[in-house]
Amino acid sequence: MSLSPGSRLGVYEVISIEGRGGMGEVYRARDTRLARDVALKMLPDAGEAPDVEWRTRFEREVRALASLNHPNIAAIYGLQEDGLPQTGRASTTAIVMELVDGETLADRLKRGPLPLDEALTVASQIADALEAAHQKGIVHRDLKPANVKITSMGTVKVLDFGLAKFLPDPSHDEVTLSGMTATAVVLGTPAYMAPEQAQGRSADRRVDVWGFGVVVYEMVTGERPFRGESLQETLAAVLTADPQWARVPPPVRPLLRACLERDPLKRLRDIADYRFLLAPPEAPARIRRSPARSLLIAAAALTAVILAFFAGKSLTRDAGASAPQAPIRLSTMLPAGVSVTRGPGYTSSVAVSPDGRTIIIAASGKDGQRLYRRSLDRLDPTPLAGTDRGSSPFFSWDGNWIGFFADGRVKRIPVAGGASLDIAPAPGFPSGASWGPDDRIVFAYGADSHLQVVPAEGGSVERLTNEALGRQPEVLPDGQTVLFEAAGHIHAYDRQKGAITKLLPGIAPRYANGHVIFSRGTTLLAAPFNIKDSSTGAAIPVADGVAVELPGSGGGRHYAISRSGALVYVPAADAYELVVVGANAVERVVGQRQRSLENPRFSPDGRYLVVASRRRDDEATDLWLHDLHAGTATRLTSDGGRAPIWSDHGTSITYSHLGEQQGIYTMRVDGGGDRRRVLALNAFHWLVGWTPDRSTLLYGRMMEGGGSSIMAYSNTQSRTVVGPGSTWGGRLSRDGKWLAYYVLDSGTFEVYVAPFPEGGARWLIAEGTDPSWGPDGNEIYYRSGPRLTAARVDKSAGVKVVATRLVIDPFLPPLYDDYDIHRDGRTLVTVRPANQTQGREVTMVLSWFNEFGRADGRR
Repeated sequence: MSLSPGSRLGVYEVISIEGRGGMGEVYRARDTRLARDVALKMLPDAGEAPDVEWRTRFEREVRALASLNHPNIAAIYGLQEDGLPQTGRASTTAIVMELVDGETLADRLKRGPLPLDEALTVASQIADALEAAHQKGIVHRDLKPANVKITSMGTVKVLDFGLAKFLPDPSHDEVTLSGMTATAVVLGTPAYMAPEQAQGRSADRRVDVWGFGVVVYEMVTGERPFRGESLQETLAAVLTADPQWARVPPPVRPLLRACLERDPLKRLRDIADYRFLLAPPEAPARIRRSPARSLLIAAAALTAVILAFFAGKSLTRDAGASAPQAPIRLSTMLPAGVSVTRGPGYTSSVAVSPDGRTIIIAASGKDGQRLYRRSLDRLDPTPLAGTDRGSSPFFSWDGNWIGFFADGRVKRIPVAGGASLDIAPAPGFPSGASWGPDDRIVFAYGADSHLQVVPAEGGSVERLTNEALGRQPEVLPDGQTVLFEAAGHIHAYDRQKGAITKLLPGIAPRYANGHVIFSRGTTLLAAPFNIKDSSTGAAIPVADGVAVELPGSGGGRHYAISRSGALVYVPAADAYELVVVGANAVERVVGQRQRSLENPRFSPDGRYLVVASRRRDDEATDLWLHDLHAGTATRLTSDGGRAPIWSDHGTSITYSHLGEQQGIYTMRVDGGGDRRRVLALNAFHWLVGWTPDRSTLLYGRMMEGGGSSIMAYSNTQSRTVVGPGSTWGGRLSRDGKWLAYYVLDSGTFEVYVAPFPEGGARWLIAEGTDPSWGPDGNEIYYRSGPRLTAARVDKSAGVKVVATRLVIDPFLPPLYDDYDIHRDGRTLVTVRPANQTQGREVTMVLSWFNEFGRADGRR
């Protein structure tokens, strides 16, 4: 029902109606408290759209808009819900938004195409708005001229992010040629839909790149590129027709060709890169470049800028100029199907040469795990021969060699390529290494071990010190001081004095520009450090969003710093989503995006999911219960909970609690009764499972003497089932007779199966991690690099693999044990980053020293 002038909603008095759209009516209103005009966007009546569905979309819009603050995006002021007798409804909800005066781009286009310079001015502001939204993980999904306003001052405002979402959400992916209804049409305007939207396939920010291309095409030609007399004809044109490129001014053809690529993998990936694809206005019409060649030219130009930066830096230094270089941020993307090596047992998967010109990335693809090299005078990372199964790379002091861990050894290989050479044994997972100016390497392996030192050419391995365990060493320029981390604190070891100084809380220390750099969560901090007396000053944040691994598995931080002032890091995901993958790879996103999601588990009947969730970096994970039938979520814990498992009958949850009163607890999922502590544990631990009769609980833990074990707890006593060693994960078969787990005994993660409870014998299943049983007890799922694989086993005489099959490729959960198999054997749940490029991207900041120098008042 429409509102009449004079109607009130809280402090807002309606003045007039501004327009109607798929997501509701928009009114001009007066904020009587702040004396300003605003826009009120109203939820449609239940008679005009299904109430629950539309309210869900409405609230999604509010959450998305609330996170955006940009001059080219209409701002949101708040959410108003109040009774409004004039409407006949008990409650009315509205978004209170910035009121943008001016005409829409659609109105402007009624007078014909825009001059090229005016069109590019409008386009640049639209691109800026989209870039800001994409950085927040938000996609518009319905970009069109009617959703763009131009104020009297020429400022562009992108309106109606009513279809914006944290991607992907299958509820918006059901718009297809055969199933489009009047209600579904509002989820994307057909003439501006990307092909993947029209086909109902999964969509990401590249649909906005397509929409941007369509809008720019219409601005410069006065016509839409894809037209039809009916809905079906319009969508058919989107899927098959070619734009009339001869009508497009030559300067924007490369840009529009890159934006309007039907294959999302070939389309312009990032809207911010549109500038590189604009040809000079004076370019003759006969010069035509393909999108691929245009992208190569743009990349070559960027390479020239980088080389010029280094040349200018050298000349500036020689000339004694004092003006610091402004930081330059770059991103490199691994090839499709290849991702940065992550998970338990990895410290840093990136290294940067001392001069900052070469990046080494430990990555995993269908051909296995190896190192990739990206030189700044090259376009793409390339695999480095001789580094199979390599991880945790580091550079020699002179930059001529690359060190790495592989096959239970520390190895080295020339930067230019060649044969790899063994240096020393390292039979546990890598815990970091540093190559000092004295040509000796300090390294560590395993969760808790003594720091080791070995000559770079190989030879006798010695303990650096007998007094402390440590990991992630960093040798300082004096060759005598070694930073390392132990028990969550940064320490400094003076070789000459044999003294260890505890510095400050943190993980993964590095040394740069007179500072100790270290991590707390995903944030890097810098503190002034005096090498002579191992004293430190106050620490300040200098970078954020660095990918991290969980405690207890090495606690790695994926970053590196060069002596020339370059920072390289793997970006942390801003948010994660819980995805149920059914038959034929049909996906369903469950619940809202969170800062982290860990260890999802189906209930025995398959109706519920329990998952550990964190909304912010500064809080512990708590357990949430998702009802997959009702679509609801219930919070189970409020003081911390992680690593949940179900009881066999599905009425209670057993989980880990870290911190005060640490240990293993159990609680009912219906809220009845109090939680009960099953076992007190001071060490880092995880849950494996209950036996069917609930008499025995299996769990994993870090051992005081080093390494980890899988334990069985029964009748108030714990006994060792597997270990101690580098033992991880663990899943008990449904009948309770077999235990699957993985180890790092040989330098490579391997999945094993052992009988339970008798133990003793074990059978190798494959190289991989994170095993899980299929519902029939004869199939074992496991992660193999970036793939999920299933092995069919015969247990009639021992355990023998009789067949394997590929389940999902790529399969890139962020942490360990982040998936589960449904009882139907066809459905699984997993955690994935909301940003679909997450896992392939590595960020580099040149001249980073100047940036954090300004932060603490130093140069």
